[in-house]
Amino acid sequence: MEWWQEARFGMFIHWGGIYTVPAGFYNGEAQTNSAEWIMNKGKIPVAEYEKFADEFNPH
Repeated sequence: MEWWQEARFGMFIHWGGIYTVPAGFYNGEAQTNSAEWIMNKGKIPVAEYEKFADEFNPH
């Protein structure tokens, strides 16, 4: 960590996330302007949202 802090640079790789699995749709309905907020905007219960994790593949 000392080297990392002294080097003063880094990289953040964002693989999307679970929210990419439903691709803006929940129960057949488009969740407009949702992206990372699809669980909130689509009122997706936690138990249902967690199931998307099994399908997430960052390839």
